[in-house]
Amino acid sequence: MRRDRLSVVLLGLLLWGCGGNDPKKVTSWPDGFLPVDSNTTGSQDLGAAPDLPQNAEGPTIEILSPTDGERVVEQLVKVRAKVTDADQVRDQTVTVTIEGAGRATTMSLTSTPDVYEATVDLADLRGKIRCWVTAEDLQGNANSLIRLFERDAGPTVEVLSPAADSRHRSSISLEVTVSDVAKLTNFEARIGATKLAIKKSDLSATKAFYSGQVKFDDAQFSPPLSGKQVLTISATNENNAKTVVERVFFVDDVGPTIKPVSQAAGDLIGGVITLEATIADPAGVLASSVKAVIGNNLDTRSVALKLDTTTAGTYRAQFDTRTLSQFDLWPVMSFRAADVLGNESHFDIQVGLDNGPPILSLDPPTEFYHLKIENHEPKCSLPFDPLGTDAADDQDVVPQVVAIRARIEDQGNDVPTAPWIPLALVDKTSPKLYVLDDETKALAVDTTGDGFCDSINPEVVPKGTTPQPGEAVAVNISPISPTGTADFRPNPNPFPFPTGVCKVGDAADPPEPVCEGISSLTVVTHYTVSLSEPAIYSIPPILGGDKLRCLGLPFDFLANQVSDGWTCVVAWAEDTLGNSNVSQPLRLFVQRHMMPRGTACTKAEDCCRSGETCSQMTCQGGACAVTAPTSAAPNCTGTLDKTTGTVDASKPCTFRPPGSNVTFPQSYPDPQLRRAN
Repeated sequence: MRRDRLSVVLLGLLLWGCGGNDPKKVTSWPDGFLPVDSNTTGSQDLGAAPDLPQNAEGPTIEILSPTDGERVVEQLVKVRAKVTDADQVRDQTVTVTIEGAGRATTMSLTSTPDVYEATVDLADLRGKIRCWVTAEDLQGNANSLIRLFERDAGPTVEVLSPAADSRHRSSISLEVTVSDVAKLTNFEARIGATKLAIKKSDLSATKAFYSGQVKFDDAQFSPPLSGKQVLTISATNENNAKTVVERVFFVDDVGPTIKPVSQAAGDLIGGVITLEATIADPAGVLASSVKAVIGNNLDTRSVALKLDTTTAGTYRAQFDTRTLSQFDLWPVMSFRAADVLGNESHFDIQVGLDNGPPILSLDPPTEFYHLKIENHEPKCSLPFDPLGTDAADDQDVVPQVVAIRARIEDQGNDVPTAPWIPLALVDKTSPKLYVLDDETKALAVDTTGDGFCDSINPEVVPKGTTPQPGEAVAVNISPISPTGTADFRPNPNPFPFPTGVCKVGDAADPPEPVCEGISSLTVVTHYTVSLSEPAIYSIPPILGGDKLRCLGLPFDFLANQVSDGWTCVVAWAEDTLGNSNVSQPLRLFVQRHMMPRGTACTKAEDCCRSGETCSQMTCQGGACAVTAPTSAAPNCTGTLDKTTGTVDASKPCTFRPPGSNVTFPQSYPDPQLRRAN
């Protein structure tokens, strides 16, 4: 049924009143809405109403709530409207729109006939608000109705301090401003359930300042605050409009997180090492505080770590472990740092220390024993020369070709009371022999000024592409894999067994030599409990299955143009941590042309190669014999002057005795017995 003209006129009057029931109402705003009272929080001009469908043929709309000019304080407001139409309302077209709050919200039909409702969010709106309800009937006729109301969103609260997500060590300074044209009736600040004491200062008639100092360890906080906290500020005005603001901050009483990268607990350190750690803290790391303390000696073992600008959070420094005592074994490595708030932390690991260089000998003692356990009883072998009796000894007169071998073992640090000593082990690729026939020059030198020989004279080390006069001959030496068996036959003659250590062996037959016909050596020894680390080195190739080369090659003085007379031979090696050392010189009197000792002869000339002269050979009883050199053996050592970079051979150096840990088995449970070099 169509409406009569009077209904249309009445509807027009209602629309003209913008939702009011009195078209003659005096207005003070251009849109025709009069503020409810002087405490309203908004008096802005909403501007012209939107162009909405207004069709007298469309549904009749009556907005039930909010009422005309009503003040609301809630964030979520329920809009209710009665919508009727003789042609029937199309339910899904009934919507409410809050101007400025986004798209329209579909209203749902309630249990009350013709009444629709929807809940709208006014979180971002305050002051005057315009809304409208629109609807269509089944004929497609659309109509709308505008409603004006206002929202008192409560006081405006601004938290000046603490800053969002800020971090604080022991207290915060609380600073809050509150403004509202309505009278403030309540203000409260809480952390958790604890109400905070706040001082109020009026800044103006409409604005107040609240401040206070909050200490995290005050009696009001039990236990003291720690970690993430929520500061809750609430303010309520006389219209009962309430504003609640939450501010998250952190009570930071923990220092930086430290993760060592360069070392782990139990790692073995030695030489010059890199100290590295990743360090992070939400408040920020105080870069100047980052350090590593070795052995907890703050005066001399504190190393500042510097930030690596290319890798976030990485701090690094170099440390010379040789500044630590050789009597240290298990120092604590402590990485330390503080954050910008002053919170400190540390991460401590205990590491092993090996700044003892390897021990090397080209002429070790011949009272060397092996030990074995039989029927729970320790038995000692006969003494033997670990390099073999065919290897050259100090001050020997040697022919053109002679076996030169070295005993090289890593010694670790010198701690006799330790049940075991961590070893870096010899770097098996490092050992070298240096041969120098100029007895006026030093071959082994002291480079540190402590009086002990520790390196090869840099003036004689081969460096260029062409051999130069005065350079030493250098040759790499390689390890011989441990093999063979010591001689455990009963000792026919008394010999100096270590007192109370073991009994005499009872083997019936001697063991076979490692290299038949080349050397009498029956065992190539080792120097660790695992029995796997070789102690004997020779000139490669070392061919275990070859009876002629299973102990390596001899050295040829003639082929290497080493002159007759005194020659110095020194071995050099380093462990896997870079600790290096040299052997005492092997001083050999070279007679390149002499025949083997015992060669049949009728005169001295028969004891040299044809046409050659050998000053140290004689013919005694029809056999060639060797006489001792008439000149004294050279010292072969000197001291490096760091200022001039030259070596003074007139200042010889001596050799530091090996650490007590290489005297077995007292300080290391090695199944061998040894006398230290």
